Amino acid sequence: MVRLVSIAVFILCLALVALAQQPVTPSAFDVATIKVNVSGPGPSIGLMLLPGGRAFAQNVSLRDLIRAAYALEDSQLEGVSGAMRSTRFDLEARIGADATIDVARTMTRRLLAERFRLVTHTETRQLPIYELVMARADRARGRGLRASGSECAPVTLPAGMPPAPPPPAGAGLSIMPGGFQCPSGLLPGHVSLRGLDMTAFASLLWRRLVQRPVFNRTGLSGPFDMDLTYLPELESINGRPASENPSLPAQILGAPSIFTALQEQLGLKLESARGPVDVLVVDRAEPLIEH
Repeated sequence: MVRLVSIAVFILCLALVALAQQPVTPSAFDVATIKVNVSGPGPSIGLMLLPGGRAFAQNVSLRDLIRAAYALEDSQLEGVSGAMRSTRFDLEARIGADATIDVARTMTRRLLAERFRLVTHTETRQLPIYELVMARADRARGRGLRASGSECAPVTLPAGMPPAPPPPAGAGLSIMPGGFQCPSGLLPGHVSLRGLDMTAFASLLWRRLVQRPVFNRTGLSGPFDMDLTYLPELESINGRPASENPSLPAQILGAPSIFTALQEQLGLKLESARGPVDVLVVDRAEPLIEH
């Protein structure tokens, strides 16, 4: 099972920074550097707002930076060329210590316009979506969906998996939507989420599990802890369907589909619908202008 350590992706975003509201929105970062990453294939750190007013990203594509700057899911971004996916960058920027994530996103948009001559426009399209709703008429929650306590609960993993690693030093808040308030574990076929609200959970389903926009219609409020095991039919490991990987724990290989697992384990359901979805279209992006 040691091999599964490379499969597991642990999201360890700790709320170490109190982000206060800022009355005046600065128009640009105090100092900002973007450079082509020359380290080759390796770990990627998405755009983060770190303690002391520092924005940081490592080994990310221009597509990743655009998604973070505009708070988009993957299906909301169009007009992305191959170069915008393959070339990797490192970003380092300084901002006021009290800046919010919204301010950091606004500044990142301006930075991309300056350094990549990025031009975009937004369109609203009627697309297939899922609505996340309660599965039962009495609105009963499943055993895997519990209201969060005052302290972060430990992550649970399938039998035979090694324990989750400790959180990285100096962790901050993810600038991408759907950030976690407590250490949480994600791997193909199993999620152990801590301190997540339903809107963020809908975003995670959209991003990782069902490949279609998901909107929260549960009516549930507050943070929740969730443990969900399912057959990962829509995910891949090393280019192959994750559900065909024999090294996955038997608990996962014998699990139901994500749609059935949501109903049986969380008391939630995905209903198909069509609805308006905002899509960002990239009109122009040029090679990086280094300063």
